[in-house]
Amino acid sequence: MYKKTLIILALIFLAFSCNSNKIHVYKNSKLYNKQLKESIDNKKFKETKYILKQEPNAKTLDYYKYLVKYYYLTNNLKELTELNKKEKNKFVKSYLSGLIFTAKGIYYFDDALKKFYEAEKYQELYNQSISELFYNIAVIEIKKENYKTSINYIEKALKKDFNEKYLVLKAYILMKQGKYKIVQKLLNNSFEKINKEKNLIKALNIMSFTFDSLRPMPKELKAAYARWLAVVQTGKHLQTVLKVAKEGMNEYPEYSEMYTLAGLASYLLDNKSEAVTYFTRAMEMDKKRPFNYVQMGIIYWNLKQYFKAEDYFLKAITINKYSPIVYAYLSKLAKQSQNIRSSIKYKELQRKFGTNFDTEMELVTLYQLGKKPADTKKLLETIIKKYPNKKDSYKEMVHLYDTLIDEESNPDIKLLLRKKQLAYEELYKQKDEEESKRKLVRAEIESNGQKKK
Repeated sequence: MYKKTLIILALIFLAFSCNSNKIHVYKNSKLYNKQLKESIDNKKFKETKYILKQEPNAKTLDYYKYLVKYYYLTNNLKELTELNKKEKNKFVKSYLSGLIFTAKGIYYFDDALKKFYEAEKYQELYNQSISELFYNIAVIEIKKENYKTSINYIEKALKKDFNEKYLVLKAYILMKQGKYKIVQKLLNNSFEKINKEKNLIKALNIMSFTFDSLRPMPKELKAAYARWLAVVQTGKHLQTVLKVAKEGMNEYPEYSEMYTLAGLASYLLDNKSEAVTYFTRAMEMDKKRPFNYVQMGIIYWNLKQYFKAEDYFLKAITINKYSPIVYAYLSKLAKQSQNIRSSIKYKELQRKFGTNFDTEMELVTLYQLGKKPADTKKLLETIIKKYPNKKDSYKEMVHLYDTLIDEESNPDIKLLLRKKQLAYEELYKQKDEEESKRKLVRAEIESNGQKKK
């Protein structure tokens, strides 16, 4: 009896130990879906499999999307198809079939659409939001160029739930319908609602297309303009570009693009007063093209006429809010005027569209000037995670801890902060040494290359 008891206890302990190694799976649908997505995105498929066995309180349409993604990435769509045959809920069965067909690719889109429309008929059998169903229908109808149907379904999706990807898709459909002014108004009015980098870049591209399409040029002229614009952006053959632009003004006097081209060439030839004349004329001809305002702002920035530069940048942003370069300049202008709060706001707006190490560190400097130690610390932690080999972020973290230690009155907390600071000091030394070694290696390679020549 004693031995049996020991065996049972050992088994219980073993079972507990095994379970304790497993991750905690959330039952809340939102948290569960996030956890499921992260495991799939990181290709931790064993973890995904375990999460899928622990079902959430409610299966949303996002759950089924990630389910299909998992089976697709593990090459098991056939297995999921067989499992779906046992599904009793007709809505779920149809919707999941639609997702499976979509995952199989373009040649199965008609089958997917058929299943999605079938699911719509059974929507009363499903008690969660079905906005993703409408979104999926809209996406496939776009591919079939059924824009009227797709706009109806994306509107249905937006009525059910707000999602920034639905909004961007709506703008894209309207663009495909040629409703450019409506698209511009929609995206400008919705700027604060779109925050994901991926959606912002899509919106930026849509906006650029609408401005290029509002005043369509003849096909041949448009192609020629694109070619010469590409040439001028290289900074080469500028006199030739200027000559071509002037000829274009005579031949096509109604198109502002010829003046824009001349303005760019003149600016790069360091004839700023002539560039201003050309851009002014371009703006008079086409008051709603933000590109010209941006270029005028850059010219006045370089002329150190900052009030004029700011005026043109602000005009550009009222026409098109999807312009990260303008936010970058406005941040610089605000910093020069000692308006750190505005400078931070503009830098954060620039950062929304995508960022790099230098932009991140510029924001660190602004947070420091604005006396925002908590924001600075959080941002530096993010930068170190994204750019672990860049030494400057560790150096700034060491400086930040000087401030945090000085402001702390509790000696025990001071000691903890000092320990963390020492850890960052050590990391900074390591990164500094690594960078020095890399520079020496590069210098040696370059030196050897020159000797061979």
